[in-house]
Amino acid sequence: MSGPLPLPSRLPSPLALVLTVALLLPVAASAQRTTAGQALPTIEAKTAGMTALEGFFDLYWDETTGHLFWEIDRWETEFLYAVGLAAGLGSNPVGLDRGQRGGAWVLIARQVGL
Repeated sequence: MSGPLPLPSRLPSPLALVLTVALLLPVAASAQRTTAGQALPTIEAKTAGMTALEGFFDLYWDETTGHLFWEIDRWETEFLYAVGLAAGLGSNPVGLDRGQRGGAWVLIARQVGL
């Protein structure tokens, strides 16, 4: 790949990202699984028309709603999850400084209840 991926114009908060992941995880299950008698859509069907951002985990950006979907296909594998600000208010007492690192965690994705 030549150069960095273009970032969406509006990124979700870390909490919104975690909640979106929780909503997308059932989509990662086989289309054979059903919920209340209906087959779950495939990832391809759910993310049709979204901007695909390929990487260690693939992301799908929906420009119209501002949602970022995270496809997890590496189960039981440790990965580093870091939070930071690409832009902010600058040096100020609020604490939203450009380039400020929020935190980093080692996470493991596990399927539960599918």
